[in-house]
Amino acid sequence: MIREFGPALYAEVMTWPRRLILRAAEIGREREAQARLDRLTDLKLAAGLKLGEEYVDPKGKGRKPDDPYTTLKPLAQFEDALDRLARPWMHTPEAVQERLDWEQDRAYSALFGALQA
Repeated sequence: MIREFGPALYAEVMTWPRRLILRAAEIGREREAQARLDRLTDLKLAAGLKLGEEYVDPKGKGRKPDDPYTTLKPLAQFEDALDRLARPWMHTPEAVQERLDWEQDRAYSALFGALQA
């Protein structure tokens, strides 16, 4: 608890109900993850997306001659993990399904809206 709230608030926090202490610690971790995600986004833009690149073997199996030699997959995985920590409510199965439905509806409207025009 000292790590989450600091020594100055420890005595006061210990008088709270357990569920509030756990929720406050969880919210603190979400805020920290959001701040890290914001810093990562800023660094990524400042570095011209060179941060987090991974070399891909040009003679690797299944590669085409015009494929790039680097991939940003590790950076994308790290960013996704931070996003899950910062906004857990956006990664529940219900939220993911709702977002997928919305994207499909939007793509359907765009496709058939263009055909009708």
